[in-house]
Amino acid sequence: MMDYETRYIILKKVPFQEHSLIVSGISPEFGRLDFLWKGARNTGRKKFPAVALFREFQIFFRESARSEGLQHLTASEFAASHDGVAAHTGCYLTACSYAGFLLHHCKSMLGIPLTYAALIQMLVRMEKTASAEPWHSLAKLAYLFENGYVPESGEEENADSPGARRKRILHRLLKYSVDSDWLPETAATRNTSEKYWRNFCIWVENLSLYHSLEK
Repeated sequence: MMDYETRYIILKKVPFQEHSLIVSGISPEFGRLDFLWKGARNTGRKKFPAVALFREFQIFFRESARSEGLQHLTASEFAASHDGVAAHTGCYLTACSYAGFLLHHCKSMLGIPLTYAALIQMLVRMEKTASAEPWHSLAKLAYLFENGYVPESGEEENADSPGARRKRILHRLLKYSVDSDWLPETAATRNTSEKYWRNFCIWVENLSLYHSLEK
């Protein structure tokens, strides 16, 4: 069996026996991954449980011999925490709902680098702003685009045509979904129009519903 290394964020955990957890999450290179994390609940004078929701790890694992099931975790190292999301009830509930969405729709061993990066930015922004939107919708847009659910215009001969303008706006929004220091250069977003973002969030949600992507 081949050994793999990847970044990994925990999106669900279920107690197993006395000291272990069954965890589910995603990685940029391998999509959804599920593990039996042995000893994850062990505690002691110098040991505290580190395996928690919305925490990132650098992990090493071996692919399961079965097409579905738990992968074999061989080593892990704590990388980053997004615990601050839990300080804001609305943000935390939105993050948990989106975690469920990703676990329901992401496939094992199928890379989703854009989706992963946008999820991390969503959590960082929620921690900083105590607001769920538009960060949740930006993250979902990245998932929809990466998985082929966002209609794109074909090549346009005229750079000023409506189709070409929509395409530029879409790619600016996708860049903004993964880059917290970058703001799309459009008239609406320069002014951070509340109406613009409200309509954007409605559009993303309607696009999800159209493709029957709700749990």
